[in-house]
Amino acid sequence: MIDFVYDKKIKPYLNQYTGFVFEDVCQQYLLRENYNIKLPFIFEKIGRWWGNNSIKKRQEEIDILAFNDKKAIFGECKWQDKKIGIEVYEQLLEKSNLLNFTEKYFYLFSKTGFTEEIIEFSRNNSKIKLITINEIL
Repeated sequence: MIDFVYDKKIKPYLNQYTGFVFEDVCQQYLLRENYNIKLPFIFEKIGRWWGNNSIKKRQEEIDILAFNDKKAIFGECKWQDKKIGIEVYEQLLEKSNLLNFTEKYFYLFSKTGFTEEIIEFSRNNSKIKLITINEIL
């Protein structure tokens, strides 16, 4: 009976639940880095963001938005078994255009790591930070 309940009621949703927990862990990482003054700026607020995309006529969501009056860190947290590619950054960049900040930084958090393409791209862009779960813990 226990195996049945686990297989039918828990296992199908475990990764989804863990993904939400991972977002909280990533947010805690940024709070710690902010406290230790290890970010490009000191943010005053942090949380998840939802809003309307009037061009695409749909709701958008950003996992983490940490900001002050002029600067923002946009964070995407991926708890999945494949490496994050450049398309995740491109989608986050597009969402960031819905908000008006003078400086924007992009933090990508990954359970599994990153593709060579995004690693190489981030080497030439100081506003992109790639963070694996090992760096968080």
